[in-house]
Amino acid sequence: WAKLCSVHSSTQQTKLQAYERFMDILPQVVSLSQNIDHRFELLRELRSPANTAAAVAIAVGELARAVEWLESGRAIVWGQLLSLHTPLNDLRAVDPTLAEKLQGTSRALELAGTSTRLQLYDANSHALTAEDDGRTHRALAQAYAELLEEVRQKEGFEDFLRPRRFEQLSRVAEHSIVVVVNIDSSRCDALALIPDAHIVHIHLPSFSHA
Repeated sequence: WAKLCSVHSSTQQTKLQAYERFMDILPQVVSLSQNIDHRFELLRELRSPANTAAAVAIAVGELARAVEWLESGRAIVWGQLLSLHTPLNDLRAVDPTLAEKLQGTSRALELAGTSTRLQLYDANSHALTAEDDGRTHRALAQAYAELLEEVRQKEGFEDFLRPRRFEQLSRVAEHSIVVVVNIDSSRCDALALIPDAHIVHIHLPSFSHA
């Protein structure tokens, strides 16, 4: 959809809508149900569309969204890995049973996602086939997603482990300016985050994708 919008000279707003959908489903494509090697391989293929999405957002003046999309596309796999290690103290204080379920599933999912070169065994010490391993991995990912949705139903946990919004990302610029550069075939830009949570857009017309 997004590519067709570019080919057929659709309005920037229509392109933005298409790329918004792309960025929404990106975590499902590069999902925890796949092993980490496959996720990084997918990211290499999808990195360019993420940069194009940011370029479209910049073109329509959606600078905060561009920053969010650049961070989301850049750090999605590491963000997934870090989410499996998220301290659950706040959740444990509200619902200790749910916190324990999430922690147990996280640990199992991390093992399934990073141990593709190891021989795994079931509870009866029987070696698991690749098909068994894949089925178990997908089931754990589904259970993890369901637990996350259950957590997000609780008051105060609506954004639990969701991609960070600009208000959160802008905190890195509390004491100094942070500059993010986006390189795309359509345009090249720099976005400067300054301490008052304002974004300064710097177009780079002399830069090219090459």
